[in-house]
Amino acid sequence: MLIRVFIVFFGLTLLLADPADAYARKKRRVYKKRSVVLKPKKFIHYDGNFSILFPSSHGEIKGDTSNISTTFGPTEFYAYVSNGVQSASMIAFYELDVKKVQEKDSVLAKNSKILLDSLQQQLIANLGGTMQRKVKIVREGLYHSRIAYFTAKGEGNKTVYFKCENVYAPPRIYQLLYQSSIKNATDNAEAKKFFQSFSLKKK
Repeated sequence: MLIRVFIVFFGLTLLLADPADAYARKKRRVYKKRSVVLKPKKFIHYDGNFSILFPSSHGEIKGDTSNISTTFGPTEFYAYVSNGVQSASMIAFYELDVKKVQEKDSVLAKNSKILLDSLQQQLIANLGGTMQRKVKIVREGLYHSRIAYFTAKGEGNKTVYFKCENVYAPPRIYQLLYQSSIKNATDNAEAKKFFQSFSLKKK
């Protein structure tokens, strides 16, 4: 399995203030209004050679590293996830051994577009997802990318909507994932900003 995605939705926490005078209550209301306007959280991974903006509505960015098995052998999988109330975002990356790819399938080794299509299909199959549509793009003319929209069943057999982008910058595969329990939320403003903000450092 290339990736295992867990959906975690955090509940809203209600803060109850103690009784106070009118002036103090007014100050708290003003502060509360200002605190809602948050900037996206910039995440820079120097070893991974990339930066991205996580949605401001999502919480703490948590990282996890695991050893995974792929069609082309074992590799280290680095994932960074941030959860919201009804959505979550993730950036992950891993490396493929080019020699092993060549040994396994020379066609895939020579054609990054076909390789990305294969990885995308495998990800959706692993999640038991159903493809809705896909987009083929080239980012900055430097590396190939595939975007897929698909659905899968989450907790309580509820439908979860996914937008996933696989980017190939040899020998690395980057995976950007935005998921939500709300239909069409994968193309809302914060989701678009999340994907558009992804950038690799110039070498």
